[in-house]
Amino acid sequence: MTVQRSGAEEFAFLAALVRLLGARRVLEVGTSTGDGALTLARSLARIRSPRPVGPRGGQRSGTRGGAPLPPPVEVVTVDIADLREPACRNHPGPVPIRFLKGDSGEVLARLAARGERFDLVFIDGGHHFATVRRDWELARSLTDAVVLHDVLQFNGVSRVVSAIRKDPDWDVTVLSYPGTTLLDPASGSHFFSMRCPGLALATRKPPRRAPAAPPAPPLWERPTDASRKALKRRTARFDRWHGRADRAADMSMQDWRMLFHMFWNMAPRAVVHLGHAGTGASLLFLNYARAKKARVTLADPSGNFWERKLPLMAPSLVPQIPRARVLVGPEACAALLEDAQDEAAWAERAPGTTPGGPALYWIDEYTDEAAYEIARALARRLRPGDALCLRNCSPDDGRPDAVRAFGAICTCRAAAPFFKWLAEQPVHARLANPQAVFGDYVNAGHWLMVCPRAAANTETEAAEKPSKRNVSKKESE
Repeated sequence: MTVQRSGAEEFAFLAALVRLLGARRVLEVGTSTGDGALTLARSLARIRSPRPVGPRGGQRSGTRGGAPLPPPVEVVTVDIADLREPACRNHPGPVPIRFLKGDSGEVLARLAARGERFDLVFIDGGHHFATVRRDWELARSLTDAVVLHDVLQFNGVSRVVSAIRKDPDWDVTVLSYPGTTLLDPASGSHFFSMRCPGLALATRKPPRRAPAAPPAPPLWERPTDASRKALKRRTARFDRWHGRADRAADMSMQDWRMLFHMFWNMAPRAVVHLGHAGTGASLLFLNYARAKKARVTLADPSGNFWERKLPLMAPSLVPQIPRARVLVGPEACAALLEDAQDEAAWAERAPGTTPGGPALYWIDEYTDEAAYEIARALARRLRPGDALCLRNCSPDDGRPDAVRAFGAICTCRAAAPFFKWLAEQPVHARLANPQAVFGDYVNAGHWLMVCPRAAANTETEAAEKPSKRNVSKKESE
């Protein structure tokens, strides 16, 4: 019986591929005379030190020093008939050749069922389409690299390779070459054949990485050593302010503390308060501006808060009021919106982009379209380090009548269009301190913090570290 012999150039490619992969176990489908198995075994012997041989000729398994031994170094070859020549049958080399006789489909299915893995599978068995397709489907469960022979010579192999090209999980490269050197079994001499059987190398693509979860805005409201020290110096003062003029109806004391930690760690150079100007948040902003020389804009569109709260303002903050920009009445929204849309005016009056620090936009009243227009304008202006805070948001408790956005709810139904618009913008948002529970008000103590995406993955490292700077006397006030 005359047996087809593969070419020397093809064996050289397989040997180089084994070395490139750093393979330990190789599976060959289609043993024939055993030339391929011998080539693979000799290549493995050059790069690996096989495990000790067991009493039955196989390599020992188990552990070494408590750690599992690496996979055995071996060549497993499969064929329906044993046509191996003595050189392969009696191979004495350090890397064993294990011959499995049987139909390739049945043998590969048994190997797959046992969970065996190989670094390379070489398919050169039956060349009919159904046979090659079956061998491929089984081989792909055993390895991440498969070589198919005769891809340019047999239509069945070519059709399978064309199907592999369409598989999004695999890359395929077809190698074409001028010819190959064959062995004439009758004379024992070598000759060069002009035919090009062709080789196809299929490799599994790296697993697709799941898209990274969008980073949340920085946790500025988390207390740090610096913010704790600053709050400790102000605790008695804040308690007095909070007790005057029923400040508890504006913001709970827990709410005050969390807000203080947030802007102290954030260290804004400009603060814009739209809504309940003159209430608890305004007092904290004015106190902060006094210590940090920040610029403050207070806008009260309804006119229901500033005039009523101003006579009850803490005496120590009264000198700070002339330094702030105060907008009261229906024209407040129009003036603030005009500034937000005018680069020059904004840089002069409420510099959200002023070199030297970020800006904090605090909105606690947005019940009409004018307030939403300002909120949209401010959201568009967000720069790295800025933050837009929207009050009247709370953890989602499942109520059916609430507006949902960014994992939070808002009881103001008129806010639905704005939150829908905000979700389409290049921003990240999260609920500030969602675990907090403050008083009887469902929205108290919570706000939605919105930051630009470019800055949302950067937590303020300086805020997390204890401050080593001596606090000046004026700043401590």
